[in-house]
Amino acid sequence: MKNIILGAEGIVIHGNKIVLGMQKQKRWYFLENGEKAAIIKTLGGAVEKVDENNTRYASENGILYTKDDKTLIMCYLKEKDINIQEGILTLNAYCFKQAENAENIILPESLQTISSSALRENNKFNKILIGKNVSSISPMFKLINYAGTVEISEGNPYYIIENNILYSKDKKTLICALYQITGSFTVPGTVENIGNLAFDAQSMQEVILESGVKKIDESAFSQCSNLKKITIPNTVTNMGEYLFERCNNLESIVIDNKEGSISGAPWGAPKGMRAITWEK
Repeated sequence: MKNIILGAEGIVIHGNKIVLGMQKQKRWYFLENGEKAAIIKTLGGAVEKVDENNTRYASENGILYTKDDKTLIMCYLKEKDINIQEGILTLNAYCFKQAENAENIILPESLQTISSSALRENNKFNKILIGKNVSSISPMFKLINYAGTVEISEGNPYYIIENNILYSKDKKTLICALYQITGSFTVPGTVENIGNLAFDAQSMQEVILESGVKKIDESAFSQCSNLKKITIPNTVTNMGEYLFERCNNLESIVIDNKEGSISGAPWGAPKGMRAITWEK
C-alpha cells in the first residue's frame, strides 16, 4: 500500500498515473517511497491542499495541476463558466469529471493536447472553445457525450469543425463525430482517411462511403451496436484491424471491389466472412 495514494472523490494516484475510480476517500494520504507525493486533503470533494514540498502536483483555485502547471489533472470548480489559465499544455483524461455544473469552458491559447475522455463525463456542456495551438485531439476526447457544441479557433492550423464533425484542417482526415448519429450517415468523397476510433460507439444504422475514401483506420466503427450495413467504394485500399469489433448487428459489408483485394477481412466483424459481399 505504500505506493498508493488515495485521492479526492474517486481519484487514485499510483506512481505517475492517476486513475478515476469509485472510491470516495476523505483523508490524508500515504507517502510514496518516503516522498511527500500528492498529500491532499479533501473538503466536500474539492482539493483543499497539496503539500508545498510535493514534487509532482500543485493546486490553485479549485484545480489540480502537475507541479510545472503544464497538465490539468482535475478541475473541481462548481461554476457554470470556467476559464482555464494560460500556460496549461495538456488536459488529462476525465479532468472535468468533478466540474459537474460546468456549461461553458474556455480553454487557454497555450493548450496543445486534449487527451482521451478529457471532456467525457459532464453532460451539461453548452459550449467549449478550443484555441489555435491545439495540435493533438484524441478522437475519444468527448466520447458518448454529445452535449453542447465544440468550437475551434479559425486560426488553428491543425483542425476544423464542419457540421459538428471534427476534421484535419485540410478535411482529408475525419477524426470524430461530435454529435449522436442516427439513421444513415454518408462520408463524403473529399475525405481520404477515416481515423482511428472515429465513430466508436455511435448509433447509426447504415454508413455509405463515397468514392474517394482511401483508408479506414483501426477500430473506426468499433462498438457501433446499431450498425447493420456499410457500403465501401473501390477507392478504399486499406482497412484496419478491429474495424467492426462489437458491431453485433452488422449484417452487410458491401465492398465494390474484387474478393480479397483488401487484406484483413472480416476486420473484427462478429458475423465474420458471411457478412461480406464483394461486388466485382
